[in-house]
Amino acid sequence: MGEVTDNKEAMERGLRRAQRLYSVLRLAGRAAAKAAEPQELYLEICRILVEEGGFKMAWVGIVEPDTNLI
Repeated sequence: MGEVTDNKEAMERGLRRAQRLYSVLRLAGRAAAKAAEPQELYLEICRILVEEGGFKMAWVGIVEPDTNLI
């Protein structure tokens, strides 16, 4: 029965992870609809990732393309 219990626990962990991800995406969508400035949105998404998503830290921003590659 150990293997069955392990499989059940793994499935439950996966379900909790999926629920957290869905919650983060839902809240990020709401934040995008409310944000007046990009910086405000980035900060709010970082907060959501840490507080709701369980991440230890987060960084969100835009990386400028490197035009010197060509």
